Amino acid sequence: MKKVLLVVFSMVLAATWFAGCASSSKKVAKKNDLPTWVVDESELESKKGIYGSGAARYADKSTSLKAARLQARGDLANKLGTLINNVERSNTDASLDGVDSSYQQELEAEAKQVVAGAVQKNLYVDDDGTYWVLMFMPYEDVLKNFKSVAVKQGNSRLERLFSKITVADLQSAGEKINYTVDTTAIEK
Repeated sequence: MKKVLLVVFSMVLAATWFAGCASSSKKVAKKNDLPTWVVDESELESKKGIYGSGAARYADKSTSLKAARLQARGDLANKLGTLINNVERSNTDASLDGVDSSYQQELEAEAKQVVAGAVQKNLYVDDDGTYWVLMFMPYEDVLKNFKSVAVKQGNSRLERLFSKITVADLQSAGEKINYTVDTTAIEK
């Protein structure tokens, strides 16, 4: 009886092990089927603009798409905040008495408004129903939108900063943090 139980237990253990191997190979194969921009954003480098990506999966397709776009815009806003912060720190002419927490909050709030102008450059739907979205914003639009928002809000501190920042400043900072994308590299 013990031998029979041992054989049955061994078979169950072996079946479980093989099933685990099969599912892990599916995950690897699935990842290999994803577009390059989903797997490794660093391969999308360019001097043209900044991007953000997001992914979401819900039962409803339209909810998944909206959530993925929202997540991509959030990613873009975070990257814009970092980008502008780096530009401000490296550009001594545009320095504003250091970066304090209230300034950082102003910058983050403005970045969230600026990304409303971002465009969706790519969409991928995974086999499991996950929606992957890539949003893009050219540096010219980033600068124009930041200036516009600062003026509308009457924020003289940020107006001074953005009046001195150039597209070349954004490009230089973007190269250092690999947040840029060439839009032609993601067209299907």
